[in-house]
Amino acid sequence: MRSSDENAVPRRSILEKLLVRKWEYSFPRFFLGLRLAVGVILVAVGILLLPHTYLGLLPLAFAALAFVFGPYIYNKVTQGRPAVS
Repeated sequence: MRSSDENAVPRRSILEKLLVRKWEYSFPRFFLGLRLAVGVILVAVGILLLPHTYLGLLPLAFAALAFVFGPYIYNKVTQGRPAVS
């Protein structure tokens, strides 16, 4: 007999395979904090570089990606985990 698919682990998309490593599932809050801290540092670097050259837009763009995808990845990682009581 076949087992039901409701307990099977869903397949990860290609984007998830690129953005989320297997070891990130162990400490999702740490990596969320790390991504947000890197985003803050990139904002500071972008603000410092912006008056001198337009290269300051590059760190600001990566900071925006860190702020958008950090919580998204955290939600994806913790989505399948059971609640801790």
